[in-house]
Amino acid sequence: MSLHATGRSMVAGTGIAAMLVAVPTAASSLPAISSIEKHWRDRCIAYREFEADPVALDDTERANDYWDRIDAAEVAILNNPDTSTRAAELRLWVAWSHCDETNRTAVSQADVPALRGIHASLDWHEKLIFAAILNLRGEG
Repeated sequence: MSLHATGRSMVAGTGIAAMLVAVPTAASSLPAISSIEKHWRDRCIAYREFEADPVALDDTERANDYWDRIDAAEVAILNNPDTSTRAAELRLWVAWSHCDETNRTAVSQADVPALRGIHASLDWHEKLIFAAILNLRGEG
């Protein structure tokens, strides 16, 4: 939830205008989210919404709305100037999601515990990608 949405909610509420004074203070105490993390979050949300939409698999136009959002986020992740280990990890998650026959749900959400649970069934290239991701996280 964004602070902007929170502020609108408070204004639309029961006249607790005094709380608006606290919003700038709260904003200054929140950690800034990097742009690559924002794009990753947007991608994850679009995937979750697509997977939860019972009509999207049968309605190409509706599915394309999700894929357009996912594609835009992936291009932004690819072209982002961030060179951190987290940025490298996010790019590996995106690359892995484009592999055939992968567990797309777990990969699209970076669900490490689920992937650890099915590690033995992963293909060789998936095991290598997963190992690189875990290395970047300092896990092994």
